[in-house]
Amino acid sequence: MDEEELFSDNILKIEREMVEFLSTSPLLYTKDPFLNQIRAYFYTRKDLTQRELQKLTQLSTGKISQVLKTLRKWGLIEKTSVSSTGEYTYSMNSIERATKNYFNKIIDEMTQNKKPLEEVKEVLENEGKRLKNLRGYDKLSYLVPLFLQAIKINIEIMEEFKIAD
Repeated sequence: MDEEELFSDNILKIEREMVEFLSTSPLLYTKDPFLNQIRAYFYTRKDLTQRELQKLTQLSTGKISQVLKTLRKWGLIEKTSVSSTGEYTYSMNSIERATKNYFNKIIDEMTQNKKPLEEVKEVLENEGKRLKNLRGYDKLSYLVPLFLQAIKINIEIMEEFKIAD
């Protein structure tokens, strides 16, 4: 498919709907809307250059570089080729692998965030009598165990999707 066909109005219209859906899907959502959008384009296109991403997203090259670096760090895309002009092509070689890598990243983050919450819970339990009159103690002593339980359940569920590299 030549570049003109890749960017035809009909294809772009359908693709924009797909990208909007993918970039707001709870399964793929992050706090960074630009990351969500660019990742969604890799789901629809597989192979993209920075120039193509700029055409599709209207984002600056700096922002695109930043997002590409994050996606590479997470193992969702990789540099696959370089043109004679020095332009890199980035690829999502496997949607399944990219999605599983993303789940693995979430599990790792949950595991890392669990330890500080466990420490807070321990302080609340051990120092409860002394801290009881402080503003916010009741909320914290109620919410911290709930968050820990939610993390535990989420890790258990997501472990089913985890794959070894």
